[in-house]
Amino acid sequence: MNKKICCILDTCVLSFLIEDFNKIGIEEKERFNIFESIKNEINDFVVSSIAIHELTLGLHENNDIEDNYLKIIINYLKFFLNDKLKIEPLNIISANEYRKIYINNKIEPKNKYKHKIDALIVAQASHYASMLHGRYSDFWLITEDAKMREYKANDIKIYSLKETKKNLGLLI
Repeated sequence: MNKKICCILDTCVLSFLIEDFNKIGIEEKERFNIFESIKNEINDFVVSSIAIHELTLGLHENNDIEDNYLKIIINYLKFFLNDKLKIEPLNIISANEYRKIYINNKIEPKNKYKHKIDALIVAQASHYASMLHGRYSDFWLITEDAKMREYKANDIKIYSLKETKKNLGLLI
């Protein structure tokens, strides 16, 4: 591969990766298999701290969380991604980028809370990409959220898993 690609993972991509493979549905199994096929083609994976937080909130709502569950999740993701995982903290530059993305990507009022979280994840991804501009040839945010793929941000391309596989030149 000539390109050096960094992929930022959204919460919805992370959520099916930590599920028991025998208990997930057909659609999630397809996503898991696509992810298996692309993970070795990507140089580095980044997860924003807000995506990790959102993931643990979802687990907490389902009473699925233990005291050390977050540590278990992170260790599993590091193992699954062949130690190519980085976690990006929220900082002031991400917060400023968030304001721009939130204002420039209009969304229906009924989805305002989700829009705020999505804008924050996109902002962190955009900031990370601008911070490391030149180190990678491409920065991709991978999400299965169709609304989130409509966002516009600097320095990143937003793809679904299928789009990622296609852009890597792998058979679909």
